This record gives sequence, C-alpha cells and structure tokens, in this order.
Amino acid sequence: MSLRSHSLFAFSIAALLAPALPALADAEGAAPGDDVRFTGSLMAVSPSLPRGILNIEPYFIYNRANGSFNEHGDRVDTAGRDSWAVAVPINYGLTEKLELGLGLNASNGGQGWQVGDTSARIKYQIAGHDGGHSTPAVTLAATRTFTTGRHDQLENAGNGRLHDASGSGVSSNSLAVYTQKYSVLPNGRTLRTRVNLRYDLPSHGNGIDGASVYGTEAGFRGRVDTRSGYAGLLALEYSFNSRWAAALDLQYKHQKGHHLYGTAADLSRVDERMGSSWQFGVAPAVEYHLSDRVGMIFGVYQPLSGRNSSAGVSPQLAVNMIF
Repeated sequence: MSLRSHSLFAFSIAALLAPALPALADAEGAAPGDDVRFTGSLMAVSPSLPRGILNIEPYFIYNRANGSFNEHGDRVDTAGRDSWAVAVPINYGLTEKLELGLGLNASNGGQGWQVGDTSARIKYQIAGHDGGHSTPAVTLAATRTFTTGRHDQLENAGNGRLHDASGSGVSSNSLAVYTQKYSVLPNGRTLRTRVNLRYDLPSHGNGIDGASVYGTEAGFRGRVDTRSGYAGLLALEYSFNSRWAAALDLQYKHQKGHHLYGTAADLSRVDERMGSSWQFGVAPAVEYHLSDRVGMIFGVYQPLSGRNSSAGVSPQLAVNMIF
C-alpha cells in the first residue's frame, strides 16, 4: 500500500472511530474544579463556538523553504529561503449552533510586510452540542477565500521574485466537516480527538497579469483554472494538567492541478496544465495555559512526503484568547 493510500486509510478509520470514543462528563475548556484545558492543536478547526463567545488566535509563523518534492515524490534540496507570516483567525458564536469567522493573513518574504488572502467562514454544528463530551460534536462549514494578497504583477514588487508574492491568485470555495470528541484514558487523563475533512471546489477564470505565482513572466495576460482538491486531518491533544498539554496533527492534502492559459509578452499562446500534487505532514506542539481564557501553543509543521509540493519547516507560535 502506498503512503497516499495509508494516509487516506488512516483518516477514514479516524472518522469512523471518533463517534465510538468513550464519553467524558467534564465541560469544554476548564470547568470549576477541572484540571483539563486545551487551546486546540496547531492546524485543526474546532466546532462552533457557543453564543456570544469571541475567539481570536493570532499565529506567528517562520517558514524555512529548503526543498521540494518532485513529480516522482523524491525530495530535491534547494537553497534555503526564509519568510515570516502572521495569520489571525477571528470567530464569533452568533447562536448556540451558528458561528461566523474571518481569516486575516500577512507575510514578509524580504520586501516588507504584505497583506495576504482573506477568508470568510460559516459553521453550523449539527450534533454534540456539549462540545463532544457525551456525543461527538459534528460541524458543517463553508469557506470563501478572497484574493486580497499579491499574486501577479510581481515585476513591480521588490525584485520581482516569486517569494515576493503573498497570495494564491485564486478565489475559491470549500466545504468541510469537523468532528471533536473527548475521552478519558486508563490513567485518568483526558484526550481530545479532532477529525477535519475538507473538499475544495474547482475555481475558474482567475485573472493573471505579468509575473505571477504560476511562473508566468512580465507581459503575460491570461487566466488560471484550478481543479478540485481535498484534505484530511487527525488531531490529538493530551492533557497533563491544568497548565500543560501536548498536541499532534497529521495532515494529508491533495490538489488535482491547474490549467494556465493566455498570451505571453511576445504574443505567443500559453496553454499549460499542471498535474496533481499532494503532501503529507506532521505538526507536534506543546500547549501552555495561563488561564481558562488565554492559552499558548508552540509547534512545528514538517512535510514528510509529497508530489509536486514544497518541503521545509515551519515553527509557529499562537496565542488563543476567549472573550
């Protein structure tokens, strides 16, 4: 069985087993007399927030790109390139089941800070309204990503380098299912399990001008269509005590490629199709909780394998705040 098959098999099993995990009678976060607190893992998305709760969790991310996985799945080392990014998800519980969210992003590839793409998300919880203690919490979500980041006309940005970009250039939509379940282990400690499954819809007619993240050069005029994609994530969090917890994310993502077409500066026709890409990575992390409402998490995302995808390492720190 290939690594890709192993990954998909693991996520399928996790999704099936999550509802069968033992029940836990404590409350979400840290209830009176409870010594269990979680911030959430680095990458997993939580169920809908209760009504009137605001959650802001800024991420500070250092990216070290030093390779890629080629079309055969082999890692190819490249000269290291450093960049910084900030991601700020903001979520608000509008009702006991409905949550609205906004994702803000910015990055610094060496030419100063630039605004990245922006996302808007709506989540609706359909089961497990005690947060996943007695029954699994199941949430449906829809996300729209807007191309507010720089993705083309890079000849006018700094040195015209690819890493001067801060956006994808694609206005996209995705649908997702998020599950969460608490379990009591034999030693009496608490394990929280989250499974995220996401489907990215195809996107058509995204305009591309000049040098871009798709490898076009100055003078190019055209468009790019992206095909569908999907991702699965299994997140585990283990509580040591009221202050400390450990987290681990296992993520697999697959994108079916894109179609770039248009006219180059010399008026020649451009018609290129990029094949599918995938990546499997892990993100171990440590959580520290200052109170019931403020926690910190530090971890590292590391791609382990892939095809037509990037390789590197991304240490990151996030501060989770509840209001």
